[in-house]
Amino acid sequence: NIMKYVGATNHFIRIPFFVEGIIIGLISALLAFILIWGGYALVFNFIEENGSSWIRQLLPVLLSFEEVAWPLLGGFAVAGVLVGTVGCTFSVRNHLKV
Repeated sequence: NIMKYVGATNHFIRIPFFVEGIIIGLISALLAFILIWGGYALVFNFIEENGSSWIRQLLPVLLSFEEVAWPLLGGFAVAGVLVGTVGCTFSVRNHLKV
């Protein structure tokens, strides 16, 4: 309300919230990507060392994580930005009666 009283426009008040939503979405996308990469590596190494013979025969067919890393990171980034923006839109609409 204080910003509104000094003459700030609705967009000027909302922009910091959208930037925060985008940044939090990107950080969470990066964190999810790192966790999935680590989990994939752990499971792959475990199967490689301790798996039965028929499971080890499937390992050459599996894609390495590096082959899908960039598309996966891009998808996570887009999804994180979308979720952050949508969440910010609802939050600003509900809590800031500007």
